Amino acid sequence: MPATPFVLVIEGHTELGNVIRDVLTDEGYDVMAVRDQYGAVGVLRNQPVDLVVADLPTPEEGEGDPLREISTDFPDTPLITLVDEAQDDIPFFGPWRRDGSRLLLPRPFRLDSLIAATRELAG
Repeated sequence: MPATPFVLVIEGHTELGNVIRDVLTDEGYDVMAVRDQYGAVGVLRNQPVDLVVADLPTPEEGEGDPLREISTDFPDTPLITLVDEAQDDIPFFGPWRRDGSRLLLPRPFRLDSLIAATRELAG
């Protein structure tokens, strides 16, 4: 029997993080939530992670990418990033696949879209 996929959720807003964690747990995933990218890096260094779901504030211009360390140090780990706005140049799930295992999901999003994206990347 295959192992249960492990999903790491980075979410600074407790309510949304709880909803994401509960929904993915109900879908059969093993889920851990952390509050920031530093906690995520610690988990990624210590155990295998099948997928990272990141809901972090959009950085102001010049602040840099808050997920840079994860993307650089763990480039093969699939990542779903929840973003503030759908822009014409940002791809969506299905047709919004980007860089193979990197997806952007614009807010507001439907939970079934998050579940479908999770299944696509983590199995």
